[in-house]
Amino acid sequence: MISFVLPSFNSAPWLAQAVKSAMDQTYRDCEIIIINDASTDSTEQYLTWLQKQKNRFPVHVINSPVNLGRSASRNLGNMKASGDICVLDADDLATPKRADLTAQAFAEGHKFVYGSAVMIDAVGRKQGELQASVFNKDKALAEGVNRIVHSTIGYTKDIAERFPYVMGDISDLGIDDWEQQVRMMLDGVEFAMIPNTLCAYRILDSAISKTRDEAKVTAFKKDYLERLRMIA
Repeated sequence: MISFVLPSFNSAPWLAQAVKSAMDQTYRDCEIIIINDASTDSTEQYLTWLQKQKNRFPVHVINSPVNLGRSASRNLGNMKASGDICVLDADDLATPKRADLTAQAFAEGHKFVYGSAVMIDAVGRKQGELQASVFNKDKALAEGVNRIVHSTIGYTKDIAERFPYVMGDISDLGIDDWEQQVRMMLDGVEFAMIPNTLCAYRILDSAISKTRDEAKVTAFKKDYLERLRMIA
């Protein structure tokens, strides 16, 4: 089984499209887990409606009464997952063969996979492409950038359990996925590239990648990697 895990905080304008993209998979054995992280928009009303529909795949909704943040929401969804995980942020879209390609890669023995993405704007117009390349651990550690689009990632259930997302400053700066991947690569997890476009990544002015303090991100990553080198 492939479990799509969608954390959502005030993502009502795009959540239904993200869910539909997960429903439209060519792969036949999926489930969709949605974590409503105390949204104050119409998310809860949409999810109430969704659960009453005759959906192609099982839909599991977790309504958090308090805002947990992106890392804790992702961990909660991963814990609920019955299968291996396809990450999908609530404002992004999965391509139709994503679960199929990811499941094939898992069947070949890979435990962490990623691929290419197209960039779209708020209304779905294509803005460009983000082409994945074969992962180079040394280059990633030297640059402090992994160049992996989060909504293309798939990892097995055991990887999710071994490497939960970290909360706190790392999450607040929007680099919890980067930090998780650093721990994985240092533990010897292989990163396997799927040579296909796996998602549409939505570029929004409200996204944390647009609103965060990039100087703080750079300084945090530098300090984090320096401490790892000292430990090693």
